[in-house]
Amino acid sequence: MDLQYTNRISSWKNFRSSLNNKKSSIKKVLDYYNSFPDKPRNVDPYDKLSWPDPWELILENDYCRFRKILGICYTLQLTECFKNMQTMIHIGVDEKIKDLVYLISVNKKIIIGSYNGEKIRKISNLKNIRIHESFTTKDFH
Repeated sequence: MDLQYTNRISSWKNFRSSLNNKKSSIKKVLDYYNSFPDKPRNVDPYDKLSWPDPWELILENDYCRFRKILGICYTLQLTECFKNMQTMIHIGVDEKIKDLVYLISVNKKIIIGSYNGEKIRKISNLKNIRIHESFTTKDFH
């Protein structure tokens, strides 16, 4: 087994174990995934069969915007303080800037967004966003 992969798995497990407060944990998860360099999109956001599972994501260590959104969802799902909450990914378009947007909701409240060229961040204003596809955790691996 690849030692770097093993180290990344261990690091991710330790990171998830450190998340114990819902409010501060969201920021920590955003900071964690924003620390990875952005790569060109290498997965089809509309084809859930093309999505890597958490272990493939860590093995491949290649994070486009959508893979970061997947990583955030997997992290939340496998973290004690979030594991019983419904996490969803939404794909939409910001009509004002004509950009594809990836969103994450927790318990039906959208809290995280990813715009092209920007860091993943907490969001609250959705007035220009038209969501056209949503996936529940049941759709994930």
